[in-house]
Amino acid sequence: MRFSANHLRAVVCVCAFVASAACGDATTWINPKGGAWSDPANWSNGVPDVDDHAIFIAVGPAPYAVSLPPSAVAGSLIVAGGDVPTALTFSGGALSVAGTVSVATGAGSAGLVFENANIAASAFVVGSGGGVGAITVDEGSTANVGAVLSGFNGNALLTVEGQLTANIMDLGSGTTLRVWCRGAIPAPIVTGSMDRDGTLELVVATDVDVPTPQLFAIESGDMLTGAFDRIVTPTIAEYTPLLELDDDSVSVMPLDPLVRLDVSVGIAPAFVGFAHPISFVATYSSGTIDEGFASDAPLAMQFATSDASVAIIGGAELVILDESPFTLIASHPNFGVPIEGTATVAAIQAESIPFWRVATTADSAPPNGPTWILGGGRAMTSDGRYALFVAGATNIVEVPDGERFPSLFRTDLETGDVVPIDINTPTVVFAGASIDGSISDDGSRVAFLARPANEGEWGQPHAWVRDLSTGQTSLVSHDAGGALADGAVQLPSISGDGSVIYFASNAENLLPAPLDDSALHPPTQIYRYLVSTGAVSLVTVGMDGKPANGGCDSQSVSHDGNIVAFESHATNLIEDNSGGQRIIIWNAEQGTFVRADVSTAGVGASSVSSAPFLTSNGRLLAFESYGEGLGAPPDGNRSDVFLRDLLVGTTEWMSPPVDGASSYDHWRSPRVSDDGRFVAFVGGEYVGSGIGERLRRVDRVSGAIDEISLSPWGLPRPVAYFTPAFTADGSRIVFTADDKNLVVAGPDFKLTALARNLQVPQIADLNSDGAVDAMDLAILIAAWGGATPGDLNLDGTVNAADLAILLGAWTPKP
Repeated sequence: MRFSANHLRAVVCVCAFVASAACGDATTWINPKGGAWSDPANWSNGVPDVDDHAIFIAVGPAPYAVSLPPSAVAGSLIVAGGDVPTALTFSGGALSVAGTVSVATGAGSAGLVFENANIAASAFVVGSGGGVGAITVDEGSTANVGAVLSGFNGNALLTVEGQLTANIMDLGSGTTLRVWCRGAIPAPIVTGSMDRDGTLELVVATDVDVPTPQLFAIESGDMLTGAFDRIVTPTIAEYTPLLELDDDSVSVMPLDPLVRLDVSVGIAPAFVGFAHPISFVATYSSGTIDEGFASDAPLAMQFATSDASVAIIGGAELVILDESPFTLIASHPNFGVPIEGTATVAAIQAESIPFWRVATTADSAPPNGPTWILGGGRAMTSDGRYALFVAGATNIVEVPDGERFPSLFRTDLETGDVVPIDINTPTVVFAGASIDGSISDDGSRVAFLARPANEGEWGQPHAWVRDLSTGQTSLVSHDAGGALADGAVQLPSISGDGSVIYFASNAENLLPAPLDDSALHPPTQIYRYLVSTGAVSLVTVGMDGKPANGGCDSQSVSHDGNIVAFESHATNLIEDNSGGQRIIIWNAEQGTFVRADVSTAGVGASSVSSAPFLTSNGRLLAFESYGEGLGAPPDGNRSDVFLRDLLVGTTEWMSPPVDGASSYDHWRSPRVSDDGRFVAFVGGEYVGSGIGERLRRVDRVSGAIDEISLSPWGLPRPVAYFTPAFTADGSRIVFTADDKNLVVAGPDFKLTALARNLQVPQIADLNSDGAVDAMDLAILIAAWGGATPGDLNLDGTVNAADLAILLGAWTPKP
């Protein structure tokens, strides 16, 4: 444990007041349903006096309230933690404690909320000695304490919505200081001195009128020492607030284009980003280094105290002559008159951008044309090594048979090597664009759509498979005699093991027998192609022995190729004549069709369902639906994302609104990691003036929602995102963005194939702090009997099995 000067002063302060109250009696609260502080019947030894210890012992997880009189007193206040967390609220009135307010200072969990109440105490001691404690000072409350000591050999959460004043604040590494910003608050936290190791988390209330002149400040008349381990700031409308830390204050301003997330000399670098296009001038102590740096895109850079001497700014190099301080000035054109933000730092170095382009060139230059991720089958291998993309660029690799627009490529995301897929062979010459495809799990086989030259200018694309290990390209969509399908072909999907390819077609010559009216094409059917033999067979055979009487397509395939999910309008595949588009599962071994867009109770969606995606083991199915009755609120004008467990028979709604959204639009193109933990999808959520579309990842274990499409400086961009592709563990994602601002500089193309690596916290680390400890245990217990957070085995319920997993993974911070 780190003991600072502030810490020692706090300990001395606490011990002194404990000693002064040691001679008092103890009286314990005995009414678990709550009641009046001033009622003697609620206490074991009468209402506490100024010398008495007032004790609250854990009695259950349900909150219980104690109403305060105008002038309650106690020698000390102890809120003891237990295996079941204590949840205690003091409401109204005022309480004066001569000694300490102790919350979960031993083993166990406990929480204390001041609701429209005033509290004065010598010290708050929260979450120490292995305890998990929480104190909340709500919007209508004030707290005036001599010292705050929290999170030492324990975990603590201090939530400040009202006013907190302390002579000394010592926040240990297990402490989160959460501040609710509710408007122009001059100083919600005032402290004589502050020593911190924990996390600072800023939360903006939904009723804040943005922008405001000032949202939040910590003022210290003595000193600030140490550094927050992590600082989390909100996005307010389209602005990420400026957070400033210096020797005696911490403040947030929402209007400055500079965004500083962490400033701690010698400990961690500061990240600086610009939310909007800016003009940029860097000045050195003796004059201007380079005048007029300008960019039409946001810039990202990093301030640090290291000896780094080069920074990339909008694609240009800014060379610092030495480590003498200099000033950065950013003027913001969007405010009518420039607003300048300045920062004096010692050095500048390049920021590591979380996004990178999937398409690369031999000289590492950006592509000279648009690129995009395929929207059909699996576009990336489960280990994240290989991905497929289509490009309208001519500088990626030289295609031996000349240029086509666009062309299909496989990229190695580890080495950057790019291989063309739709190249001519002695027996196959391509003439048209490659528009869709999927890749086997080892990256060696790619199924794709392309138009052969002998089809003529207006010919149909056909399904092919290229074996990169042999260089062979084979026709997939052919009849029994090897001839091209005589109708349209859609979306070839290859199994993970590369043994089976499914495709959709309305060709008549692929059917086992001709139709009664040979002048008509049949509805689109699903076909199965065996790579080992080249044989093609019809999958969608109805209960009447005839081909499906409605269109079937958009298939997704399990790793072994034995289970396929697809969209269908047919009414002769299953005992369901409701019509409309639904999701059907076909089991190759059993030869059966089952409807999958149903609720946990087995009720089918009332409207259109689409975009099925299967995990490799064929157990989990993600899909989108306009239909009601699946778990989302009724709204036939909006599509939602759902996850169906085909083994257990449950259906989860994965796309509810978040962040205080009052309305939201369509969510689509879902993908699920093979372990079932993460679900990603694309869509639009509109709050206030709207922020456009998002790419979102939901963690089914912790309940966390990650905004994948945040820019490096923390802003969602008003852009369109196309179908993503996931790794098996959800740690990497590739997608298409209609926006260049997720990567610094580069050509102005509306379609860019991008990749991003994502954090995957240890499955039992529910608060993502790098440890599995009492805080995670408290989260799991609080969710007991529910679904998230804490469903570690993803069986739909937080129960003893999840507790056993958490205890088995127990790794507290040293």
